[in-house]
Amino acid sequence: MTIRLPRRSFLLGTLAAGLLPAAAQAQIHERVTLTPKGALAEVTSARVQDDVLRVTARFTAMDATYQGEVIYDALTPSQIIAEVYLKAGDRDYGVISNGGVYAMPDRLELRPHSGGTGREVVGEWTADFLAPTPDLREITLLLPAMLPIGRFTIRHF
Repeated sequence: MTIRLPRRSFLLGTLAAGLLPAAAQAQIHERVTLTPKGALAEVTSARVQDDVLRVTARFTAMDATYQGEVIYDALTPSQIIAEVYLKAGDRDYGVISNGGVYAMPDRLELRPHSGGTGREVVGEWTADFLAPTPDLREITLLLPAMLPIGRFTIRHF
């Protein structure tokens, strides 16, 4: 699958990275990606408890022109298995299912920027995954129609 980002979205992401301090710039390419319409996506929390890894991602619009978007809606079980998972090394970790109900939202829709100045959080997403073994610390999140939301560190509690 090929994902095309509009030139404007790519340039906004590049500009946003350029505004950060040097230490943060080195990390942004590992942690943050852009949605197809240009919101920044990053994992803000990844915690393991009782063999379950709960991952939370935040989506931020960089300017008032962001119109919102739907990342996914009503995925089938086979789509969830194929398109929503964590990657750690050469292993994949899927969303937990209990009786056919997956531990993730049925829809991921990002709201439009309110029109004010500056950055604005336009959505948040949380899902529960099978926890990787404790020796695997750096994980990547994959969501439908997006580039991977890259390497984040998990905490074990």
